[in-house]
Amino acid sequence: MARLHEPSLHAMAIEVGRLGRRHVISRSGLEAVLKDLKDREFPSAISRQTVKRQRDTTVEVQTPLGCLLSSYSVTLPEQKKTAKKPAMKAKSVELPFLAPLPLLYHLCAQESEFARMMRHVLDRYKPSRQQPLSILAYADEISPGNVLAHRLERKVQVIYWSIKEFGPVALSSERCWFLAGIARSEHVKRLPGKMSEYFRRCLEQFILPIDVREGIQVRFADGHCSMLFAAVDVIVADEVALKEMIDMKGAAGTICCPLCRNLVDHKSELHHHQDAFVPSTTIDLSLVDAQTDASVKKILDYLEEQAHGPVSKAKFSKMTQALGFNYNPHGLLRSAELDIKAVSVLMFDWMHCFCVAGLWNVEAGLLVAKLQEIGITQADLHEELQKFIWPQAIRSRGVTGQKIFAKGDQNEDIKCSASECLSVYSVLRLFLLEAMQTQDLHAIRAECDSYLRLCHVLDLLQQVKLGKTTPRALEVAVVAHLSAFKDAYQDTRFLPKHHYSLHLCRMLHPHGTLVSCWCHERKHKEIKRHAELICNTWSAWERSVMVDAACDMLDSLLEDQDQSFYGGICQPQEAPMATKQLLYRTLGAFRVAKVARSAYYAPGARVFKDDVVICHVEDLNDPLLGQVLFFASVDDAEWVCLQPWEPLGSNIFNCEGLDPVLFGLECIRDTCIFKPMPENQAAVAACSTWASW
Repeated sequence: MARLHEPSLHAMAIEVGRLGRRHVISRSGLEAVLKDLKDREFPSAISRQTVKRQRDTTVEVQTPLGCLLSSYSVTLPEQKKTAKKPAMKAKSVELPFLAPLPLLYHLCAQESEFARMMRHVLDRYKPSRQQPLSILAYADEISPGNVLAHRLERKVQVIYWSIKEFGPVALSSERCWFLAGIARSEHVKRLPGKMSEYFRRCLEQFILPIDVREGIQVRFADGHCSMLFAAVDVIVADEVALKEMIDMKGAAGTICCPLCRNLVDHKSELHHHQDAFVPSTTIDLSLVDAQTDASVKKILDYLEEQAHGPVSKAKFSKMTQALGFNYNPHGLLRSAELDIKAVSVLMFDWMHCFCVAGLWNVEAGLLVAKLQEIGITQADLHEELQKFIWPQAIRSRGVTGQKIFAKGDQNEDIKCSASECLSVYSVLRLFLLEAMQTQDLHAIRAECDSYLRLCHVLDLLQQVKLGKTTPRALEVAVVAHLSAFKDAYQDTRFLPKHHYSLHLCRMLHPHGTLVSCWCHERKHKEIKRHAELICNTWSAWERSVMVDAACDMLDSLLEDQDQSFYGGICQPQEAPMATKQLLYRTLGAFRVAKVARSAYYAPGARVFKDDVVICHVEDLNDPLLGQVLFFASVDDAEWVCLQPWEPLGSNIFNCEGLDPVLFGLECIRDTCIFKPMPENQAAVAACSTWASW
């Protein structure tokens, strides 16, 4: 019988159930906190001030290269009242930065997985002044809180950076992208050089007061020292952010591409009046006069000269419109210290080109309208999507895209998230291929051909991070798609993004990869979470958000995680006897064997038991497709056990009859979407880069 002063187990359960209700703590968050407390001594001080002091201590680390947390003071000029802007007095603000060089030094000095990866990169590439590591920089605007609010005081500009030599697979993980700066948009807009100046200030953290181009020394936990040289090599973002960072006119300008000197928006019809101009619908880039680093510098020098000359404001505005760049003496491209090469570092984000109000959304909307003309309604498409099964990692995040046609009244571009676009485009392709075999689609043959070619481009872009896509193959696919699109829809819906897609292959060639913004969009959730919790936008609001986000980032880099930088099985458990016997018959004697229900075959790419995967095995001529039975860790090796599926042709597979096989986890290339069929068969929404089954 329990003593009166000791709560019963039932009472304790009720108390645990009440924890966090008043402050709306999620159940998963409460569980994580209780697990941390279960095996540790309860802290004596638990006030808000104590928590704040300890979090500040985490980031206020002093290294030989400086402190992790830095800032710079700036005086925002007075803003007069206009029809669109309220009046604001001049004021001084502190904009915080997470200094990149002290951060690298601190991370390398710890005994962690990241430090081991960094040492591997330095040993492999042996950077020098002549061949430095390549710094990748990214910027975007985030809107925490209620996006429909009358005034978004917590809208912020964020900047991340990473190192290209980490490899495209590791760069697919948000853990490999480091926070550099956070600033409220209303402050950035009041800077003399606006976003371009703020971005310049962030990048100057790499060269002031210590220039990483001249080399820094990092020390690892075992005492080993290495020299690190690096330079800004890639600036990637969506079109709006690139426009603000490098002061280009952008898609809405007459010169709609910063990489082409004489390419004009085809809707302006300037190419009809001046032979030197080329319309933006041109597919052959050999007809375009390409910009170079030198030509952009010459344009900016000319604008600076004219800005101080007797040119009227109206004439100067037309001059910038004709040249495709704005004049910004405080901007990124006018920094003599950074010496950014505008053309060489610029990279379009293929995610925004194709999947965020992009080419797929436009073309899928046009195709759906054509399908309705021949009797295939959006209700039919919705019903077909419900028959498919997506991998568990996609289902659990609710981004299958199965409901994009649920309303049945989308008359324009298809509205969906970028992840839903990637989830559903291949399913629509399979639907088209099946419909071509059973129905007469001759009336929309051109539209179907254009969509199939667009899908092939998306297939190739997804394979870039695996090193499976060559610049030439991508160029051929993009040109083929744009030609088919023009045949199907003429020039009426040809967008600047269609033209930008032509430059992707030329960006892939020198850099060896295409950096996209998928992981950045995931990383935004961390910033949003902290920014939404801190409602009072007082003077130190940015610093508070920066400290909270930086603490989370350091924890993810320095503590053990389920998701490693290069993949691995998750939460392995002792293997049962039947599984051990199967492993022994296949692999021979071993010391330790553990099994798991899920694994990361690449950062951010998780696969679960019962998912269908595609594997590439050296001993087999063709790729192998099968359903996962379990994952195993045997001594130092990791394996996946599959139930192979037998190809029957036309993307149809027999799901039974073959014996289970064991392959290395690294053989997994992708997860598959499939549709169950009678007689233990399934139709797979295959990628065009896999194989023809």
